[in-house]
Amino acid sequence: MKRSSLSGIAMLLLATFGFYSCSNEEELGTLGVDDTPKVEVARMSAWGIHSRSAQDDAPVLRFKDEKAYNQTISDLKSMTDDERIAYFKEIGFDGAFVLLHSADEEADRILDNDDENVIREQVKDFKEKYAVSMSFNPEDEYDITPYLNFTDKDLALVGNVDGYVVIGDHLQKPEKDYPTFDNREIVSTLGLNPGPIEPGWKEFKNASLTIKSGKYKSTMTIGRIVNGNSFAVNFTTKKKVLFWNKSVNTDYTIGSLAFHSSKFNYSNKVFCPRSAVCILNLPIETVGMTFDADVKDFQSGKCGGERGNQNFKGVKVV
Repeated sequence: MKRSSLSGIAMLLLATFGFYSCSNEEELGTLGVDDTPKVEVARMSAWGIHSRSAQDDAPVLRFKDEKAYNQTISDLKSMTDDERIAYFKEIGFDGAFVLLHSADEEADRILDNDDENVIREQVKDFKEKYAVSMSFNPEDEYDITPYLNFTDKDLALVGNVDGYVVIGDHLQKPEKDYPTFDNREIVSTLGLNPGPIEPGWKEFKNASLTIKSGKYKSTMTIGRIVNGNSFAVNFTTKKKVLFWNKSVNTDYTIGSLAFHSSKFNYSNKVFCPRSAVCILNLPIETVGMTFDADVKDFQSGKCGGERGNQNFKGVKVV
């Protein structure tokens, strides 16, 4: 891990437990008169609730107030997955993020095998192990991608295995206490917050390009954001062995994505930091309802040096 990354984690830990020097009045003021930690690990039984995913008394993060909750989420979103794991290890909390990260890595290791019998047995044990604490896509028995039992982007970071947190003395649970198997993350090419988008994404016919390398297959598909009325690109990667597969998060680049129509001609580079729908912030009315698109140098972090190039003619906005 880079020195700067370690430093960032250390600063977050200091902020979390309120150990800043008392020599600074402003920093001292953030502690509050009762010196309550900004974040601490509590137990669900204190609120009269026991975990549905664990037989023991499940841990839960308790935040001093809404400000501490929002700041911790903001700090965690700026970290890499490894930095987040290090942070949670330091404070002694195994919640939703740690559970999902561990299960996802375990699924990856299963698909490192090539023997059908070995994979079949390991998949059986894997799904039995996580039958209560995780969910699996019921529409594809060969998809071993693990999902949380709830849907909430923020609580997937700081919630416990069931998605609960405590803010002050208020127990907060996920708005959706069920999994979403097609839960595409929405990101913006301009770093803007796209806001809530459900379902938000619609793909265009005959506008997909796939590259492959070994067990990995990455696909980019041109479409649009329904609520935001902008063009977008959906990036996905699957790791597949024989019948079994799982979704994989990785980064993507398109060296040049060009749109051509009777009233618009423009190209730009696209970068997406993880498997997601990447908003292009290009209004549909600017390009028109029918257009051509040129894709040059589509690359995926899981497909090595493979590059995809393709021209799409007469794509229609739907």
